[in-house]
Amino acid sequence: MTSLSLTHWQGPWPSTIQREERATVSSTEAADVDTQLVSRAQNGDRMAYDFLMVRYQHRIAGHLQTFVKNPQEVSDLTQETFLKAWQGLSSFRQDSQFYTWIYRIATNTALSYLSRRKAAVLESDLSEAGRSEYDSVSSQQPDPEHAYAVSELNEVIQAAMADLPEDQRETLHLREWQGMSYQDIAEALQVSVGTVRSRIHRARDFIDRSIDQWRSGGSTL
Repeated sequence: MTSLSLTHWQGPWPSTIQREERATVSSTEAADVDTQLVSRAQNGDRMAYDFLMVRYQHRIAGHLQTFVKNPQEVSDLTQETFLKAWQGLSSFRQDSQFYTWIYRIATNTALSYLSRRKAAVLESDLSEAGRSEYDSVSSQQPDPEHAYAVSELNEVIQAAMADLPEDQRETLHLREWQGMSYQDIAEALQVSVGTVRSRIHRARDFIDRSIDQWRSGGSTL
């Protein structure tokens, strides 16, 4: 199978899901429904996986909206998330809830998409403002020493970013490169706002110390 189609289920629900929809059930009962559906889907029951998609597609789409705002991008990333989950379903051992598992897939899918989009922007033509600034600087007498220093500083920053723990690098990327608010980052990564602030503070501090070390003539951290 190469693609999935997100659809709004119009047919009758299985009896277990009917009972859940008619009454409030405990998280344990809901997890039991997921366990049954996942087990059936792992055995090749496509309809069971369709039920899982119906159950969670709106929550996954809502989560992805913390990363991208364009409805078409949200739809595409939701589709990609469920496709990846289907392709990797055989490796899901159900040692965590299905939603927790697919939530992480959605997060990784969004971060990967944002990284690709950022790279595409960097490789594309300069923005109008950036081009104007570039032309202005280029028209002046070149300063090889300054250009070298800027290039070296950029390498220092990139090296420091690469050395950050993954959680700090991921959080700083969402804040500095994607411009997300602390609250949106917290919701996207399922951590507290305090954790987001702490990660960003530690990441910035590490990068600042790397720059200071470079400026003093020593090796970077």
